[in-house]
Formats: sequence, structure tokens, C-alpha cells
Amino acid sequence: MTTTSMRGDMYPISPRIFYYLFATFAFWTVFPLLSQVGFDSYGDFFENYVWGIRWQWGNDKHPPLFGWTVAVWFEVFHRNELNYWLLASLNLTISLALMVLIARRFLNEKQQDCTVLLALFMPLLGFQAIRYNANAAMLPYWAATILFYLRLYEKPRMLDAAFLGFVAALAMLSKYFAATLIVSLFIHAMTVPHMRSLVFGRFGIVATIVFCAVLLPHIAWLIDNDFQPFVFAASEQGDSSVGNILYRQAAFFIAQIVYVIPGFFALAFFRSFEERLQVFNFSHVPKLLAVPKIRIILWAFIVPIIAAMLLALVIWTPLTSNWSLPIHIVAPLLVVLFLPVEKFELKRRTTSALFVLFCSVALIATPFLKKADLAEASGISVIPHAALAERADDIWQTAGNGPLLAYGGDLFPAYGMSFYAEGKKQIIQGPDFSRSPWLNPNEFKNNALLIICAEADCAQAWRENGWQLDRLPDLKADALDGAGGPSRYNYFLWAASKI
Repeated sequence: MTTTSMRGDMYPISPRIFYYLFATFAFWTVFPLLSQVGFDSYGDFFENYVWGIRWQWGNDKHPPLFGWTVAVWFEVFHRNELNYWLLASLNLTISLALMVLIARRFLNEKQQDCTVLLALFMPLLGFQAIRYNANAAMLPYWAATILFYLRLYEKPRMLDAAFLGFVAALAMLSKYFAATLIVSLFIHAMTVPHMRSLVFGRFGIVATIVFCAVLLPHIAWLIDNDFQPFVFAASEQGDSSVGNILYRQAAFFIAQIVYVIPGFFALAFFRSFEERLQVFNFSHVPKLLAVPKIRIILWAFIVPIIAAMLLALVIWTPLTSNWSLPIHIVAPLLVVLFLPVEKFELKRRTTSALFVLFCSVALIATPFLKKADLAEASGISVIPHAALAERADDIWQTAGNGPLLAYGGDLFPAYGMSFYAEGKKQIIQGPDFSRSPWLNPNEFKNNALLIICAEADCAQAWRENGWQLDRLPDLKADALDGAGGPSRYNYFLWAASKI
């Protein structure tokens, strides 16, 4: 039996896929909530929120879209950990739903179900994708770009061309890494005669106009801000020695293989012991790879990896392996092809049984994972930000100050406190307003800024830049029960006004 369409040019969407997607959404909401202390150790979750509420067309590290997404989400939902994990899980689930819409072009209903299972096993589409940052935020737009490219390949429609330009631009507004996909699909189009004619015809013009129109305000922002995110990408990724660059290139390439191995492990459960070495018989795969749409998916997986490695060499910056997270949205579609389609008929309940087993084992392990996470005390995940925010507000109110508009000083506590504080507390990035153009200096002529520092001498830079500081009582909070690191957190506080 071959993998070909059974209804027109597409298979029906599996009626079970909605249950699998809902279960995926529920699992990836509950699992991190139960297994982690706070969010991530790098502060990305807090940074997303702080960037988002600025409502700028860019930030010093990344484009603005994922920050805006977080800001909009918390305009609707209360700011807490559960609702943040709901956003991250929803982002992943939408991405997997788009993956299924791609899959139905060459995978039958049982194979579609299996792709969601394989995504559960693959670390980039689970444990990494649930950490909502620039990489994870690209996922739905990356998948949608591939989907609309396929739709144009199947039948040119002006609406699809417009949507292709739109979602490709949104991918770029999430992270510039999306350029590797856009370039890859453009090169593919140049190798296919009818796609080449579309690119240089009215469909390509419409897609390009929409793409540029969506990106234009961000491009203007980049020009006004000296292309700060490009500087960050090219020069602030760590050691740029020859040895490290080459090591990171090799590590990136090897990681792409390692990331898909758990998917093949899951497929092994669809085999039987009687097959013995026949489990490694993949003689049917070359025939499948001759299918044009499958070749597009393979291209969309391999070529962006190559493009990322070449781009990193051109700008001479070390690669990080998990930057490839959105590339792997098509990995389950390719891995599932390695299992002959008749195996899904012979083992009909394997997908659901494996899904339940994976989720059950993971949930059982959550108390132990949380204890280990708490004891590790890495990064900022164990800083008691909520308690610090509450006590800082009490100190501020007791001092008789007016409305508190922003935090400044040490960014690690300030970012987390901004998320947990009442109202919207902005972050001033240093004593000079030139780094915080979204703020109005006139609003800070009376005490409206709280400076938080681990060291007392950090206040000197603010005084030298024309700030009047009033010393406040120290901010203190006990560490979380069972947390590694310090048993108590202590920060110096000042109420600041701009003279």
C-alpha cells in the first residue's frame, strides 16, 4: 500500500485528530505548571512581557511580534503562571494543527494521528516549544508559510499568495531566523517551472507587496535604531573564535539528527519482534520521496538547516542548536514515512496507547522534576519575584509616593517583578532615557521610578545622569522552600525622580 491521496488531492482530516490536539494542549499546559518552578532560567518569559507592553516596532534583540502576543494575551487574561503556560501550549497546539493540514496532503488518517504522537516524543516540539520565546513564537507562522506555499503549488490563488506574504512577514516579525525558510522556499520555487512563473508573475508580486507592507514599520524602526537586533545577532552570541564557531556548527548539525531520534523510537512500538532485522527495511521510502509534495517537505526541513549554518558562517556567529525549533515542525511528517503504511492498520491502538503512556509517565514524574528544578537554582527561575513585587509595592506606598510607573536597576529582579506587579510597570534600561524612548521623561519629574539593585553602588550612575534618589528600606524576601542558592534575597531600593 502506498501513501497517496484517497479523496481528490488530499486525505480527510482524521476525526481523532481533534482529541489528540486537545490532549496535547491540556498536557503541555499542566506538565510545565507541575514540573517547573516559575518559568525558565533565562528570563525569556518575563522579557517577552516587558517588551510587549512597550508596544514598539522592535526591541534591542528581536522583532516585536511575540512580545505583542504576550501583551495582548494578558490584556484578556490575568497575569499568572497558569495563563502563561496556556498561551505557550496554545501556540504549540495551533502549530501542530497546521502541521496536520500539511500532512493530509500525503498521509492518511492514522498516519496523521501518529504525527501528533511523534511530536510529543520529539524534544523540540514539546519540552522546548513549550518555552515561549522567539524560537517557539515562530512555529505557527513557519508552519503556515509552508502550508500556503503548498497551496500555491497545488493551485495558484491570489488569496493564497496574499496569505503567504502575510504569514511569512509574521514569521520574520517573530525572529529573523525565518529568513532561512523564506530563502529556501524561494530557491525551491526557482527549480520548479510553474512555481518560477508564479514568483515572477502577479502572484509573486502580490505576495511580495503584502510581505513588504507588513514589515515596513519594523524596517523603519530598524533604520531609526541602528539595526540593534542585527548587531545583537552578529556580535553578542558568545565566543566567536574559530574553534568555537566550528564546534557550534558541528554541534548544530548533529543536534538536528539527535532531535528526531525519539520519533523513530516511538515508531518502534508499531513493529513486532518477529520482524527482526526487517524493522530496518526502509525500501519503500525512496518511492515516497519521489512524491513532489513530500519532496517539498523534505526540502523545507533540510535546506533551512543548511541555510542557517551558512548564514552563521557569513556573519561569523556561533549557532545554538535549538534555533532550529521551527524547522522541526515538519519532522514528524518525514519520520512517519519510515513506517510502512500497513503497520498502522495492524496496530490500530498503538498511537493512543503510546500517547497515554507518555503523558502518564511524564505527569507521574512531575514532583521529582520540580524538586530537582528547585534545588538547581539556575538563572532567575527561583528568585521569588511575586513576593518581591508585593513587598516593593508595600514599601513604595508606605513611603507616600505617587503612582509607580517603572522599575530600573538590576534587570533580573526587575523583569520578574514587572510581570507579577499590579498594573503595568515598565522597565527603564539604564539612567539615560535614550535607551527607553517609549517612556515620557516628564512623567518622572516626581517619584515614579523604583530602582532595585543588589549592590549599593549601582545608584551612582543614576545620580550622575540627573536623577534625584530617595533611599527606601531594603527589599527582602525569603527563598522558595527547598530552593538552592541563597536562603534570602536582599535588594537596595531608591525612589527616583528626574531632575
